[in-house]
Amino acid sequence: MSYAIRTVGVVGGGTMGGGIAALVARSNRPVTVKEMNSDLAKKTENDIYGRFQKWFDLNKIDRNTLEQLRSYVTVTCEIQDLAGVDLVIEAIPENMEWKKQLFAELDRIMPAYVILESNTSSLPITEIGRATNRPDKVVGAHFFNPPTTMKLVELVRGADTSDDTLDTAQKFARNTLSKITIRVVDRPGFLVNCLLLPYLGEAVLSLETNEVPFEAIDAEATKFGWPMGPFGVLDVVGLDTAYFVAEFLSRAYPEKIQLGTLFKALVDAGRLGEKSGVGFYDTKGSHEPLSVFLQRIYGPRPTVSAQEIFERMKARFLNESVQALQDGVTSKNEIETGAKIGIGFPKDGPLHYVDEIGAGNLVEKLRDFESVLGSRFAPTKLLVDMTER
Repeated sequence: MSYAIRTVGVVGGGTMGGGIAALVARSNRPVTVKEMNSDLAKKTENDIYGRFQKWFDLNKIDRNTLEQLRSYVTVTCEIQDLAGVDLVIEAIPENMEWKKQLFAELDRIMPAYVILESNTSSLPITEIGRATNRPDKVVGAHFFNPPTTMKLVELVRGADTSDDTLDTAQKFARNTLSKITIRVVDRPGFLVNCLLLPYLGEAVLSLETNEVPFEAIDAEATKFGWPMGPFGVLDVVGLDTAYFVAEFLSRAYPEKIQLGTLFKALVDAGRLGEKSGVGFYDTKGSHEPLSVFLQRIYGPRPTVSAQEIFERMKARFLNESVQALQDGVTSKNEIETGAKIGIGFPKDGPLHYVDEIGAGNLVEKLRDFESVLGSRFAPTKLLVDMTER
C-alpha cells in the first residue's frame, strides 16, 4: 500500500540534486538537502535560491511565492537532519561504492517505512538496495537534466523492490512532481541511456575515423527533427559525465558500444562542454578549433558525408529500440514515451518509425553497415523476425 509523501530529503546538491530540490519545493513540499560540508551547504543554498530568484526575475512567480519557496528549503551538512523525512532521493556522483555506503548509512537512521530512491543514470539498483536492510524499499528514480523542466522520470525496479515501493514512487512523481513516468527493469543504462549512448557514441567515433564537420552532423540531426544535434547534447550533458556513462556501458555491452579514444582525449584536454566553455563547440572562441584538435591527434582520415554518419547513428538508435522491446525492458508504449519525452526523439517514437520505414529496409541498412563497420550494427533478432512474418 502506498503512503503520502509530505517531506523529502535530497542527498547531494549539485546540478541534479539542486534541481530536484527546487522541483520538490515548487511542488509545495518541504525539502532538506544534505551536503558534505558547510561550505558546500552554503553554495547549494545559494544556488537553489538563485533558481527561485531567476523564476521571479522572469515573472514566472510572484514575491509571495518566492518567499514561500525559500521557506521550503533547508540545507544541512548533518545526515541526521534527514531522519524526519518521508522519502530520500540520492543524487551524488556515479560511484557505486559511495552510493552503497550512503544507502547503508541512510538505512541506519531512517524509519523502516521510508523509501530510498537513487537518481543514478546507469548503476544497478539491486546492488545499491542490497547494501541496506530494506532492499524492498529501494528504487531507481532517474530524473533528467534539468529536473525542473524535463518531464520524464525512469522508475527502475530492482530485483527486491516491492510493488508498494514502486507504486508510491510513481504516485509521488506523477501526482506531486507532475512527471511522466515509465517503469523499466534493472539493467545497466536502464532504457533511455541504452538507446542514447550507441547513437551518441557513433557520432563521437565518426570524428576519430572520418573527416567530417561535427556541425554538419548536428545539422542532419536537427533536420530529422531532434531538438539538438548529438554534439550539442554532449556539450550540455558534460563530456566527463557522458564519458563515465559511456565507459560503464561499454563494459556492460562490449558488443554494442565501441568507445574509441576521443571521449577521453577531450576530457583529458579539459574540453568538458558548456561547464568549461569548450567541448565540441567553443562558446568563448578562445580555444583550439576542434578540427585542429582532431587533426593533431588522429591525422588525415577518409572523408565521409554528414548524412552518411547520421544514417549510421539513426540505424543504431532504431535497432536498440527494438532490442529493448525484445529484452522486455519495458512496454512498447513506454519505449516510445521514454524516447520522445526523455530525449526528444521525433515522429511518433522509434518503434513507430521502424514500422514506417519498414523493418526489412532497416535490416538491410544495418547489414550493409555491419559488413564494413563490425558487429555493433548487427540487427537484433526481433527485427529480423519482423521481416519474416
